[in-house]
Amino acid sequence: MNNQFKKKIVLLVTFLGIFMLTALISFQSNANSVNQYANSVINDDTNMDNIRKSDYWPDLTSIHIDANWTYTVGNYSWCSGSGTWNDPFLIENVTVDAGGTNHGILINNSITQYFIIRNCTVRNSGTAFRDAGIRLENTNNGTIINSDFSTISLGILLLNSDNNTISHNNVSNCNSGDYGYGIEISEDSDDNIITENIVHNNQKYGIALSSSDRNDIFENDVYKNGLDGIYIYYSDDCNLWGNLVKNNSRYGVDLDYCDNTLVYDNYFIGNEQSNARDQSLLAFHINYWNNTYIGNYWDNYTGVDSNGDGIGEDPYTYFLNTQPSRNPTDYLPIYGDPFYEGGKIHIDGNQISGNKSWIWSSTRAWCSGSGTSEDPYIISDLEIDAGDDGNCILIGNSSVYFKVENCILINSGSGSMDAGIKLDNVVNAELIGNNCSSNYCGISLNLSDNNDITENILQNNYYGIRLNYSDSNTISENNFIFNTENALQENSVGNTFQNNYCTPPLTIINVSSSNADGTYRYQDIIEITIEFSDTVYVTGNPQLTLETGDNDAVVDYTSGNETNQLSFNYTVELDHYSPDLDYISNNALSGTIKGIVGNFANLTLPTPGDPGSLSANKNIIVDARTPSITDVTATNSDGSLLPSPKLFMLQVHRNLLLIPVP
Repeated sequence: MNNQFKKKIVLLVTFLGIFMLTALISFQSNANSVNQYANSVINDDTNMDNIRKSDYWPDLTSIHIDANWTYTVGNYSWCSGSGTWNDPFLIENVTVDAGGTNHGILINNSITQYFIIRNCTVRNSGTAFRDAGIRLENTNNGTIINSDFSTISLGILLLNSDNNTISHNNVSNCNSGDYGYGIEISEDSDDNIITENIVHNNQKYGIALSSSDRNDIFENDVYKNGLDGIYIYYSDDCNLWGNLVKNNSRYGVDLDYCDNTLVYDNYFIGNEQSNARDQSLLAFHINYWNNTYIGNYWDNYTGVDSNGDGIGEDPYTYFLNTQPSRNPTDYLPIYGDPFYEGGKIHIDGNQISGNKSWIWSSTRAWCSGSGTSEDPYIISDLEIDAGDDGNCILIGNSSVYFKVENCILINSGSGSMDAGIKLDNVVNAELIGNNCSSNYCGISLNLSDNNDITENILQNNYYGIRLNYSDSNTISENNFIFNTENALQENSVGNTFQNNYCTPPLTIINVSSSNADGTYRYQDIIEITIEFSDTVYVTGNPQLTLETGDNDAVVDYTSGNETNQLSFNYTVELDHYSPDLDYISNNALSGTIKGIVGNFANLTLPTPGDPGSLSANKNIIVDARTPSITDVTATNSDGSLLPSPKLFMLQVHRNLLLIPVP
């Protein structure tokens, strides 16, 4: 770390003290004028996720862990785990009301253990200097996630703490006392990640770093803070990307005496004094406002994009800085409105520019990445209504790596391959976690091989998924819900359907026989048919066990694969008997039977004797018992026998035999 070295150099600059004093006075002046932002209501343009609030845990006014995790786990039911990577200590579903004093949660001197703070809510921390909703001090390897820190003086504070992750939290309205920071990372807190948080309406800074290196700040929404959205001071080698920095009262991003900070693919909108400031009095302090592919979106950019690649050809230079000779510059500014406006998306991999190309699309806020296996293009979190015309998302002629994930895609056209997502001549795609509903096809693939389709909801479509001339794709862990047909494969081979789920489930709806009612003897063959609610696919040799007396018959599957009716041919064996043939129970069918999308069939049979069972549908008697004598009687009355023929009567289990006796 080189912070101490830099500070010694800066002290040699005689006018630094004057500059910093002026800056602090300016900061305070601005802070006094922005209290209105602290109490404003979030409006509809905040596009933030709903942060799940924890249940209230009674009588918690504070939590303090000074490396004594084992004691805490042993004495408090709201803490669990063992502190390893695979089993971190966990504090979750806790509400802390600090009562206006000190910190809500304080963890210090926890160096080697791993821990998670999840789904917690902290209110009313103290208003003294650096009293915080949660404070990590000299603490590493923590994750603070899905929690709410609001209406306090300072939301989240890290001091001399490394390798922590702050993710998916709501940090807002930190305006009590004189501090007013949402998230502060300070005093040699290095290698931390701050991502996907909602940080807004804080009295001074949304996110502030000081004297802390190699921190990554990405994909946060930072807006309506009283001074700067993101303020970085004396911190080197930090990365900022994918952040929405909007409507902050002074600067969107302020880099103050920083070196080698990389800022790219952020969106700067409506920040009042300037979208960005980059200042330093030291010649070796150089920051970068674009990477090799893309810069940032600036709402006051006035350049042009004549080649249609989504990148402006004129650099962006509207930075406030105190050393104009350094000229901080974004050489690859994003051109045009990068935000999704509700229309259908069509990307053609054969296009090298224009609004149907991957190059142009990757400059939009709804698409990221570079198309490699390590950094695929990602289209995510869109809601598209095709209006009963064509496809919501159509991607064609593409061999780059890409993902479409977490989108809601509805109301495609009624063409044979129209879909929520259509891939046409595509390889290397991943479709993950999308909701494709009320389309002709939820997902359709034409001439598309080696793609992965997983964890999607395919609901109320005619076809859940349709494949045409598309091979070796993997379709797994999707939910097929009330589609007319869950899947159709045409001219396609080698596709793998596994672990998918269907509603309604694949069930047995009827058991019967093609044989006529009547009595069947030894070696007679009875075909038993089991009807399913949809087409089934048989693996191995399913078996059906029949109730046939002392020795139940186990009958092997005979035929019916890829239909909705399976046949089991039962050959009557010696000593089998049933007055009304049926299976032994509703669990009498065993084996591996799946639906067209690899969903396991429910093999529960109708209860014997109930509607839909074999005995309810048919009246079949099985009698192959071996004849045996059950009774012997004489036709003569009691008394002496005369020397004349007599008759004895033998009763057997099937026939009455009259045997003359000489």
